[in-house]
Amino acid sequence: MNSRQARHLILFFLLLAAILFSCCQSQKDRERAQALRKQNDSLRTVIDSLRREFALRVHNSVASISDTRTGLWRLDTLSETGRLVFTTEYPNATAYEITAALNAAFRVDLAPQFKITAIRDNTAFVKILESGRLTQGLGSAGAQEYLAQVTFSLTSVPGIHSVEFDFEEGDHAAPGIFDRQHFVEMLK
Repeated sequence: MNSRQARHLILFFLLLAAILFSCCQSQKDRERAQALRKQNDSLRTVIDSLRREFALRVHNSVASISDTRTGLWRLDTLSETGRLVFTTEYPNATAYEITAALNAAFRVDLAPQFKITAIRDNTAFVKILESGRLTQGLGSAGAQEYLAQVTFSLTSVPGIHSVEFDFEEGDHAAPGIFDRQHFVEMLK
């Protein structure tokens, strides 16, 4: 075998190795893609299950202005209705416990936090922290939805009938005293 044939033989084996390597990579890619599809299908199943569970909770929740259950009221964001619904019951919870639970949900939603500064004469006095996020960052509908969630959740606590919000007025919201009647349209 001369040097020319040896070079051709080496090139042939290098080309063969490259083809085999790419076939192996393609097989690995196919296996990886199949595993990702299975994982995606599993996640879809979990998400669908959670949506059905939430929809059932919402359906079983009789949303009413006179609902006496203590707990969180949130927007039904999984359906097209955007209604305010009772989502989580906290029997015997205080206004401060409801505040902590709602603030935890708001952290996930990237909504502003709030704190209760006082409770007197059946009114919870609430200070919105980072009020610019409420009055400028959420838009008009988002600001009203936020105020409704806080109002309905805090007025679910026995003895609280209204919420007085303290924050700097902006384009989309103004401070004031609110009760459930202010947001009755959001129940429909």
